[in-house]
Amino acid sequence: MTTVSVIGQKKILSPREERREAREKRRAERIASFERYIDSLVESHNFEFNPQTMQRQPAGILRQIMNPAFNVSDYTTQRTHEGWRVTFSSSLFSAANYTFSFKIYSRTDGANLTISNPWYSPVEDFGSIAEIY
Repeated sequence: MTTVSVIGQKKILSPREERREAREKRRAERIASFERYIDSLVESHNFEFNPQTMQRQPAGILRQIMNPAFNVSDYTTQRTHEGWRVTFSSSLFSAANYTFSFKIYSRTDGANLTISNPWYSPVEDFGSIAEIY
């Protein structure tokens, strides 16, 4: 058993409480380590976006996407409280300019990609990011 001091009071932890606290500590360390990994991945500019679904906004049908992966380069990053915001522009295959905006969640490696331009409704892709090997 362990003794814990809480604002001048001592509490004796049972073995079960000790195991719970140890699990919580390991989980917090694992999450912090993963967040550092995602942060370094975004900062290194060495990742690809792997979408699983897409949806035309607002409230279009959610569709599965098979096998596409987007390598991202020449982008700007901005740190947010949830992870990262990554933006870049491209003309794709037309004269119209498209804006790409990622929301990357450091805690889960989840990412939402919004593709928009002035003439069409935005399209949102949902997926994850992965390191390019």
